[in-house]
Amino acid sequence: MKGVKEAFIDAGEISQMLGIGMTKAYAIIKEYNAELEAKVIATLQKAEDYILHLKEQHHQHLLEATNRQ
Repeated sequence: MKGVKEAFIDAGEISQMLGIGMTKAYAIIKEYNAELEAKVIATLQKAEDYILHLKEQHHQHLLEATNRQ
């Protein structure tokens, strides 16, 4: 597994790899960070929805078990 240092590249590396200026490299990083943030938020919202669904199922199960008694 890569360490944190190896997992990310900085603006200087992007600039060299793509043959672009630092301003454009920072803009690319900003864009990718925004995309990543949006994906993380969407994933967390889906997880929250799933947890609420499980809680509702559990509550329904408890109600059914209580009614059987």
